[in-house]
Amino acid sequence: MDTNQHRRVSDQHPGRQDSIVIRSLRTRLDKEPEATPRRLLGILDELSPRPPDELPCLNPACDNVCQYPKRGSRGFRPSRFCSKACRATFDRTRARLSEELALLDDLAKTHSWSKREHLDLQRQISLRRWALARYPKSEA
Repeated sequence: MDTNQHRRVSDQHPGRQDSIVIRSLRTRLDKEPEATPRRLLGILDELSPRPPDELPCLNPACDNVCQYPKRGSRGFRPSRFCSKACRATFDRTRARLSEELALLDDLAKTHSWSKREHLDLQRQISLRRWALARYPKSEA
């Protein structure tokens, strides 16, 4: 495929081929396949929308934000949690939800439940799975 032909990218509006908004890195690099490292850094600065420099703490129960380390702060990794205490709370909550989910799954298989009880139990299992999705496994 010719790299000069327009391809639809997820950030482009369908049906507006006459005024395509070029935003994605892939689209920009397709237009400038021989971009130098300096030009690549310039393209990254021009992208819209840009990733934010601060994001919410990964603990769903926390309202604080974590900031990406400033340029020149050597040896610092980006924080995913606002504090060690928040990380510990996150880990405890995730462990509790996982344990409860495993226990409820086992109970669902071992007891004889009425239809109403079974539906209520499945709702509780579903609720914990839904909550657990907000507590991803943390990287070591």
